[in-house]
Amino acid sequence: YSNKKLPTLVKYQLSLSLIFISAIWFGFTALENYVQLTASNITSSPHWIIQVELLNQILPFVAVIYFGMLCFHIYQFVRQYLQLRFVSNKGLLKAPADIRLFTATTALHLGIKKKVQVWFSSHVDVPSVTGFIKPVILLPAAVINHLSTDQVNAILLHELAHIKRNDFLLNLLQSLVALILFFNPFVTLLNAIAKKERENCCDDWVINFRYNQKEYARALLVLEEQRHQQLRLAGTGTKNKKILQTHEPRTCD
Repeated sequence: YSNKKLPTLVKYQLSLSLIFISAIWFGFTALENYVQLTASNITSSPHWIIQVELLNQILPFVAVIYFGMLCFHIYQFVRQYLQLRFVSNKGLLKAPADIRLFTATTALHLGIKKKVQVWFSSHVDVPSVTGFIKPVILLPAAVINHLSTDQVNAILLHELAHIKRNDFLLNLLQSLVALILFFNPFVTLLNAIAKKERENCCDDWVINFRYNQKEYARALLVLEEQRHQQLRLAGTGTKNKKILQTHEPRTCD
């Protein structure tokens, strides 16, 4: 992953694949161990019997610790989900006609068959996408006036790229795997890499659509500066989204 010449899309797909492979391997290993433990009564090996008895003594304590920590992570996950639901339904302002028209036209051009809604929100500090069946783009109302029309369109294209790539659903599945395997540092690292490269891929879509790279970078800088000014209002489901990156043109399709 430290190889800068490796295409962003390859790094993203590789990290995501390894996350899901880890989940499959975890399930297979747990099932295999369960089968061996249940069948241990038919073995005649004293050494195996001693190991099984030791495991039977340790496993209850390990299970209690695991499920206790899992409940804590589930609580955090549910809280973030409820925050996201709140953001998606409260404090919304109708976007101007030109923004809605650009969104609809570009979505059609990208082959997005779902109806995409776009709203201004007073509860987000960075542009975000929520929903899979009914995708909604949320733009920070306090920031959008600081951007030019081309910069706003570039930001909208970035969010439309997320919708086209079904990133909301993939991110949900990825988050569930990371939730279950919270104890695995490699999954935690891969989860962070996948999130970062997902954003990089969508940035590449903007550059590949011939948007001015410097103007897009300025737009990201404005959004990042405004986000830092509003840190005291953080606490929404988008608060961990880092948007300021340094990019070179790449091909993601």
